[in-house]
Amino acid sequence: MRNILSLLFFIFMGTVSGQSLKIKNLEQSLSQANSDTGKLALLVKISIAYTDHDPIKSVHFAEEALLLSKKNHHKEAEMGSLNSLAFSLFVIGNYSRGLKTSLEALKLAQKLKNKRGQVMAYNIIGNIYRRQGAYKSAVTNLLLAKDICDADKSIPCDPIISTLGICYLETGKTDLAMDFLQRVYQQHIKSKNEGISITYNRLGDLQYKLNNIPLALEYYRMGVKSANEYDKPRWLCFNYVSLAELYLKEHQTDSSIVYGKKALMLAENKFLHQAQKAAVILSDNYTRLKESDSTLKYLRLAMVIKDTIQSNKEESAIQNLVFDERLQKIENAENEVKLKEERSHNLQYSAIAATLILFIIVFLLLSHSILVNESIIRFLGILSLLIVFEFINLLLHPYLGEFVHHSPILMLCLMVFVAALLIPLHHKLEHWITNKLVEKNTQIRLTAAKRTIEAVEKNNPT
Repeated sequence: MRNILSLLFFIFMGTVSGQSLKIKNLEQSLSQANSDTGKLALLVKISIAYTDHDPIKSVHFAEEALLLSKKNHHKEAEMGSLNSLAFSLFVIGNYSRGLKTSLEALKLAQKLKNKRGQVMAYNIIGNIYRRQGAYKSAVTNLLLAKDICDADKSIPCDPIISTLGICYLETGKTDLAMDFLQRVYQQHIKSKNEGISITYNRLGDLQYKLNNIPLALEYYRMGVKSANEYDKPRWLCFNYVSLAELYLKEHQTDSSIVYGKKALMLAENKFLHQAQKAAVILSDNYTRLKESDSTLKYLRLAMVIKDTIQSNKEESAIQNLVFDERLQKIENAENEVKLKEERSHNLQYSAIAATLILFIIVFLLLSHSILVNESIIRFLGILSLLIVFEFINLLLHPYLGEFVHHSPILMLCLMVFVAALLIPLHHKLEHWITNKLVEKNTQIRLTAAKRTIEAVEKNNPT
């Protein structure tokens, strides 16, 4: 399970070439996997592999991994699956559920004291807040992740610093953005990190904001090159859109149209938010060229994509309900198993206590040297009555509850009836034991008196 978690972490942090995985082979291996542990590992890998290729499928496989991890009580894997699901939801733009899922992952990571899991969750939470424009909350969570990374050097901090850099850029703090993004850039160049495509794109955004157009173009082109090299279609699409937007603003219409169409082709049915941006950029370009047919075509396409995004949100809401229902069934099954185990343990404890008291009573009855006060027997009798009653209650409660449909009044009546049967039996048993103890005590006293008389007669012969 720790291997799965480590794989998840490095994928999110841009250090594992997950996009080079052959998804079809993984899916074939999944269909042939026999053990749940093997299936879980493959589900996580497939979800990761789909993140930059088809995020909708990535969500599906992450959900399956989460269900399977809960079913098998693998807490580490459950945490990793939650983070994987949260990241996939972030990619498709389902921010509300993504935030909820990442907060669940964070809570579990904190409970497990898993620092890597906490960094992953904080990073996703920060990204979601950034996309929603809540930069203060985004920076707060990202700085919490950075603090953990600073305390544990084995956890890569590059993605945290990179996202902090883009947060500072989008809030106008270009000096801080330059410092953070340059640090990530130097580290990625040194380590040949596949996440450098993201860094190139963000450096391009920074240079464009600083009005350094040639350098911005160079960074975007380098982002395109690295995205192709590492098979990152999602970030390739981001760089295409950035290039199309830059050329549009620089009145280089032909170049803007070329990259806009590339982005649209790549994003279609997969990266809808980028597809919508590309369609709007193409519409603006054709408006500038006064080609009304093409303008209307891409404007309509942008509206269709917008409607599709809204439709996907509604469909996603329904799927969320279905998934939550499946999750609830698993949790109910887990709770039922826990209740059965707890009931079994309670029955065993009650049986042990009743046996122990019975043993003490029998020992006191059979002992020929111990005088026992009747009040002790009464106390032990009452205690044993209560324990036996509790034992019967634990034993019969599920069956009686089902019989009377868990009606409190009927359950109370049945328990009173059981008590009414036990009390007379207890009194008779207590009376019998008391008589036996009186006889035993009398016998012990007589025996002791005889010994005393015999000793006196030996010491005083007549």
